[in-house]
Amino acid sequence: MGLIIGAEVNDIHHKKIHIFSEGLIDGGDRSPSGDVWGWAPLPGYAGPEPNQSVALSDDLSTWPEDWTEWPQPVIADQQSYWIMDDADNREFDYFPFPEDTTRRGLGLQILCQGYQWDNPFDEDFIIFTYDITNVSAKALDKVVAGLFGDPHIGGPGDFSDDYVGYIDNDGKDSKTGRTFPVAGLVYFYDQENSGNDYGLPWEKLGWFGAQFLETPPDDNGAPLGLTSFEAPVYGSDDGAPAFDEQMWRVYQPGNFNHLNQGNETDNELAAGSGYFSLSPGETKRLAVAFLLGAGQNDLVWNAINAQLAYAKLTGDSLARVKILSPVQNQQVSSTVDIQWETTNPTGDPVTVDLYYCNHKGTGFQPIASDLPASGSYTWDISGLEDGVNYRIAAIAMNEKAVGRGLSDYFVVNQPGVTAPPEIILQYPVHEKALKGDVHIAWRAGDADGDAVKIRIYYSSDNGASWQILADQLENTGTYIWNTRKIANGTSYLIKLSAIANETEAETLPGLPFSINNDYEFVPDSLIVHTRGSGDGSILVSIVDATQTTGHRYRITFDDSSAAKTTYDVQDLETGVWVLNDADQLTPDFSGPEFDGIRLIVDTYDEVSLNEDQTGWMAGDAHVAFEVTRSGAGIFLPVDYEIRFYDTFVDTSLYVNPQPVKFKIWDVTHYVAKKAMFYDLNSDGEFSVDDYIYIIDSLDNAPKKSWKIKMMAPDTGETILPHEGDVFRIVTYRPFSGEDVFEFQAPEKRRGFLLA
Repeated sequence: MGLIIGAEVNDIHHKKIHIFSEGLIDGGDRSPSGDVWGWAPLPGYAGPEPNQSVALSDDLSTWPEDWTEWPQPVIADQQSYWIMDDADNREFDYFPFPEDTTRRGLGLQILCQGYQWDNPFDEDFIIFTYDITNVSAKALDKVVAGLFGDPHIGGPGDFSDDYVGYIDNDGKDSKTGRTFPVAGLVYFYDQENSGNDYGLPWEKLGWFGAQFLETPPDDNGAPLGLTSFEAPVYGSDDGAPAFDEQMWRVYQPGNFNHLNQGNETDNELAAGSGYFSLSPGETKRLAVAFLLGAGQNDLVWNAINAQLAYAKLTGDSLARVKILSPVQNQQVSSTVDIQWETTNPTGDPVTVDLYYCNHKGTGFQPIASDLPASGSYTWDISGLEDGVNYRIAAIAMNEKAVGRGLSDYFVVNQPGVTAPPEIILQYPVHEKALKGDVHIAWRAGDADGDAVKIRIYYSSDNGASWQILADQLENTGTYIWNTRKIANGTSYLIKLSAIANETEAETLPGLPFSINNDYEFVPDSLIVHTRGSGDGSILVSIVDATQTTGHRYRITFDDSSAAKTTYDVQDLETGVWVLNDADQLTPDFSGPEFDGIRLIVDTYDEVSLNEDQTGWMAGDAHVAFEVTRSGAGIFLPVDYEIRFYDTFVDTSLYVNPQPVKFKIWDVTHYVAKKAMFYDLNSDGEFSVDDYIYIIDSLDNAPKKSWKIKMMAPDTGETILPHEGDVFRIVTYRPFSGEDVFEFQAPEKRRGFLLA
């Protein structure tokens, strides 16, 4: 789903034409040679290589080198920033810059900014603002801006059952005729009870939407809003933005008549706002929220919150809404009396819409609408299930959402109903990295009033396995977790359960986070690789200096199992094996603790080519070699040399054995190796396009190893190898049973524990 803008212009032949600029990967406009005819980012607004991201406010590595501060006020938790233009759109004979005919398109430049928040109300949408400037010397009198996209709800392979719809500028839903308190919202969802790529139940798959938060004004200064909507089928003329004249018809204001929204197929979406004009140097804004929701009601709820978030971005004054009842932990049944009051600093009249949530995954659902700014409402809750985590939200409305209030948690306890306990994980939920003492927070209870005990679990492997962190805790709402007692790692999760009257309820885990405590490290000079040729590194971190011994330790590896390699640690002064079968061979996780120490072992998963060290070692040959893995071969932890001669010195194996003028050596063990030689031109020489397979053996069975193909050089004359030329193949090798390390631990220090 991306930005598309079209305009009506006269080309150099005085012909009226329509040009659209977009940046779609699939179906976008391309030249016959494959060049993009559309948006392209301008240089100078992102960090240098290897950065591949737009500039992000919370990641300095994405910033241009000359930035010392973010170019706009930082309002959201993460903001993005880039500028693009359509100067590369060279399809038509229209020249917006007569002084520079290499710059084409419509002469548009777009300042793009994204806004994301990390809080429960705003976590399900991202807002983009597009400030559209006509930087050319030519006026654009008829312009339309909008969105085009093909979001496959249910995954990339689940495209044939997408449904679409929209809520118009008056809040009317095109599918049901219902009226909602939002406008200019288009949406996608899957056919009810259909499958998807992820095996999720349909009700958990969710809806996707895009809402026009701000559009250019019409001739009377009012926002244009959503002026066209079409749902073309993928592959049709209407579904191909490369066809500019067809797109002009699709985005014509008032075109709501060619809907495919009732068909279960691979629907695309074209939503527009127009027409408006752009004089030279003039800027107008299109602001869009991309939303997710658990069904239509939740999507609309998130659209309301996107309106409020955008109002904060633009500095609009918001109404203050306070819910007076129900109060904290109030128990209700059958009915509940809701009371609220609203203060609007602008003095404009407002109405209030009421919503509720039970925090069981369905989001906020509507209760009542068009209520007075201040007042009360008796809500019939006889159909609600028991629960301790109910809340009410009051939204102040004045054509759009202008304020929000939220009640305390209250309890629904229906007569004669027995309900399980409930628990909500409140912290950590969205945190990326934790260290030291972490205050785990939750809200739990039982609607029947039964006593609740809490169990806390953690996972260090993204939920593949779970360990109990604490059990039989009182329901105090908080627990202090000393993360220094477990290994640093990057794939941690937390979940909790509440137990009442022999019934247990679990939370869903929050997002994965890392634990990254700061520790002292043993100097590299005290860690010695005493045997073996494996590649990698070992860091010795001191996690508790009150437990270190000052002893010398030996690290050995066991690769006898095909499943995984493990390592053991022996105290050389006592002879005791202090650690056995540790399998954390990744820099992402430190290993188990022993004597106040954890190891961080970083090595390779398999033998792989060291491209930097592989190449010519001697001689003046000028050819290239392509070194690749053979499909079903074996790859031993050794380096090789191909030594060339002017006379026959060896014989190839298997396929037409023949004398060859090269010899292959395993230079790790200094053992000669054989090769299969494919002499494609049958000239008896190892020449361009010929290739060989090194033959190694495993369990006395010969197998192919590396494939080496001779290639012509990229530049210069080809000089074939001859006497004295040596080509070396260097590998990266995982630690194995041949590798041994030793290190010296520091002496114990009293009363010392690093945070």
